[in-house]
Amino acid sequence: MSVRHTHTFIISRWSNGPDNCRQTLLHRAVDENNESVACFLIRSGCDINSPRQVGFNGETPDICKTLESPLHLACQWGLERVVSTLIEHHADINKKDSEGNTP
Repeated sequence: MSVRHTHTFIISRWSNGPDNCRQTLLHRAVDENNESVACFLIRSGCDINSPRQVGFNGETPDICKTLESPLHLACQWGLERVVSTLIEHHADINKKDSEGNTP
């Protein structure tokens, strides 16, 4: 008899991020400069365009007010592989942050 184990995780799960904002696993991978994980999440169909959100407790830390998408963050960190993968998977290259800047 064989036993099959299935491991499932939610690739677009929102969790606590910096300053009590909410962020996806992709935001976290980009912030940690983990290109392999970021590219895996993108290829797996995670949410690639959402900026960080207001915290679970209703706070709106400054980091949430920037409206930066994962593509903005990857560009800022110089993560070329992540940027390429995001573009290949149709990330919104025209998405503006709070200052009207595109990635």
